[in-house]
Amino acid sequence: MDRKIIVGLVLFIIILLIMNFMGVFHSLNYLFPQNPDVSCTVDDDCKLSVSEEWTTCRVCRSCESFDISDEKVISINKDWKPFCPFSHSVLLACRACLGGITDAEATSAKCIDNTCQKVLD
Repeated sequence: MDRKIIVGLVLFIIILLIMNFMGVFHSLNYLFPQNPDVSCTVDDDCKLSVSEEWTTCRVCRSCESFDISDEKVISINKDWKPFCPFSHSVLLACRACLGGITDAEATSAKCIDNTCQKVLD
């Protein structure tokens, strides 16, 4: 009887792993809220980012345009990656679009007091 339970548990775990690989659980990544790393030592450590891209474990970037003054546009450490324990679908294809941060030239991400900050030029 114990052997049947162990085999059943192993099969159940294998099925869950396959489902995760297929992206079935990707939408559950919101259960792991996180704040991006904003630490830095030099200006090159920082980049501008849109909050939806790091709070939702988004695979494809948004086609929406964001104004530089929008609160969703922040400065984060360029090497920071969100923790996304549930993978996206291996069959996912992103559409081409022109969205992103508008007027990025008018703003820069700078390291001020070892913290990445958005600075209007």
